[in-house]
Amino acid sequence: MAAIIRKILSLLFLFVLFLSLVACNQDAVNQNSEEVNVEEAEKLFKDYSTELYTIKDLSNPPTFDEIAENIKVYLTMKEKLEPF
Repeated sequence: MAAIIRKILSLLFLFVLFLSLVACNQDAVNQNSEEVNVEEAEKLFKDYSTELYTIKDLSNPPTFDEIAENIKVYLTMKEKLEPF
């Protein structure tokens, strides 16, 4: 009985190993991702955060609608079409 369980576990391990190798194949990774420039990504994030969290007039804080309008340039087309 123990030999059968060991064989089943060995086959299961090999199956999982095969799936992980196929899923992490370099061609599949390159096919599903784009080249990302770190400096551009950092600048985008900093600009987005600055626009989102900077209050220009403390006596008159922006409404949610004003904040949403200010950050629209950072959203994808799908996010722009969906209401908040």
